[in-house]
Amino acid sequence: MLSLGFQFQFVDHYCRCGCNGKEAEIAKDKHCLTDKGNITKVAIRHLSNGKFENYRGFWGAVGEVVQKARVFDSEEVVKQTLSFLKSALCDRQRDVLSWRDAKSQHRKKPDDEIRRPKDKMLNDALMNQIRKDENDRMVVKDNSDAVLESRRRELDYDDEDHTTMLRSLFAAYNEIQRLRAVRLETMFEKMSVQAPSRV
Repeated sequence: MLSLGFQFQFVDHYCRCGCNGKEAEIAKDKHCLTDKGNITKVAIRHLSNGKFENYRGFWGAVGEVVQKARVFDSEEVVKQTLSFLKSALCDRQRDVLSWRDAKSQHRKKPDDEIRRPKDKMLNDALMNQIRKDENDRMVVKDNSDAVLESRRRELDYDDEDHTTMLRSLFAAYNEIQRLRAVRLETMFEKMSVQAPSRV
């Protein structure tokens, strides 16, 4: 977030953005993060200067984060942003999997016994799981029978807040990757046009 110019930090659930806690006084949710670890509507509104109150508006494929990434020419900043987004995605997927398991076991919330195995999962495995979940959700949405009933039930156990945030982050990640690929392709095309021909 800081690499894209957002002057904002989360410290112990509170904002360290210069608002001096004024927003925190009116927010029951401590301004930044809920007890589940989700960013709050107040924080999103604050980050977007009042433009948005939801994840999609801020992180989605055409959200504020993507718009900021669109204007950056620095490959290093874009790579850093993608790296941070990937890390955030993996953390959210651990949450999704933990809540999914807890609900399937009829527990109120995930405990350490449920969370511990997820903490050991590698980021690449988590990213593959995110892609699989997203593909299966799309197929289920289209009312296709291509997804097994057991898999449908598994997805039904997902916590809506975590899933919404995860899907918005994933949309932003994919769009920034696409923008980066287009930018690099354009750069390489310019380099090949400018290169002197060898006769």
